[in-house]
Amino acid sequence: MAEVASLYETAGAAQLAKQPARARPRATERNTPWAITQGHMQARLAMLTNWRFSWMQHWRLLETYLLPRRGIFINQTMPTPNTMNRGNPVNEAILDPTGTQAMRICAAGMMGGLMSPSRPWFKLKPAMAERESLGDEVENWFEEVEDRMYQVMARSNFYDSGAQMFEDLVTFGTAPVIIYEDEKDVIRCYNPCPGEYFAASSSAFRVETLYRLFVLTISQTVEMFGLENCPPNVQGLWQSKGGSLETEIIIAHAIEPNFPIAGVSASEILIVPGDFPWREVYWVYGGASDRPLSKRGFKDPPFICPRWAVTSNDAYGRSAAMDALPDIIQLQVET
Repeated sequence: MAEVASLYETAGAAQLAKQPARARPRATERNTPWAITQGHMQARLAMLTNWRFSWMQHWRLLETYLLPRRGIFINQTMPTPNTMNRGNPVNEAILDPTGTQAMRICAAGMMGGLMSPSRPWFKLKPAMAERESLGDEVENWFEEVEDRMYQVMARSNFYDSGAQMFEDLVTFGTAPVIIYEDEKDVIRCYNPCPGEYFAASSSAFRVETLYRLFVLTISQTVEMFGLENCPPNVQGLWQSKGGSLETEIIIAHAIEPNFPIAGVSASEILIVPGDFPWREVYWVYGGASDRPLSKRGFKDPPFICPRWAVTSNDAYGRSAAMDALPDIIQLQVET
């Protein structure tokens, strides 16, 4: 459960139509020293980039020989906005697609075996075995909740996102999925591309921190966060309309435990109220602004991050495709 409903939970054409043609004057946010908060997040993002560097080298090979249309930002230090060549052929290195086909068969098998959209794949029951016989009323309640869960998953993009998650898991070994509440679909899932996300693990070796750098157009940014929450440069492009609406910018996104940050004069800064174990912040990367695009708190992390195989406190997983990569490269050379 989040602190408040964010605008992106209701994003859509109807929400975009409500935005004014010109931004209204707004007061500078003074409740949270945004400069200090942004400094903390940008510094952590820089260190997460360093930790991810060696994984990116491996991901580039996997992308080249297995899934070239997925990791569109892997060959860059960060997502590059306004690149008009994303539709170019990118699979010239694959002369024999056997490896890619095997990866898709493996991912489809995992999808069909673990969370098939065409048959029941989980059952709700009392957690304690000795309390299983609690009467028809309790059994009916479990069935009702279970049925509603299946309906929500079927009517949302949950299964489409799951199919992509298994492809990422088999290929890259790490497959985060962000899950939000959604006004139209009840839930909405997002699959960050390899090269967009940064992860950090907890003392229990679970992924507890997820950062992202990704691109949105001006129209998408206003639709997702609302014009009044956007910085002046975004508001100016929105006001210009026309081709400016399709200009891309880099959006930064952080989900992490809600610990306080040391501010000036040894004061403590809480970005969201302290009763939320998790916080989430969006902001325009590299741009000057007086406040973030969005911030909110969560009782539970709004993402999952399955990993194929993990060594020690690594934030990223190793995959089956990593094991098969030498054979796949050899196959291309022989072909």
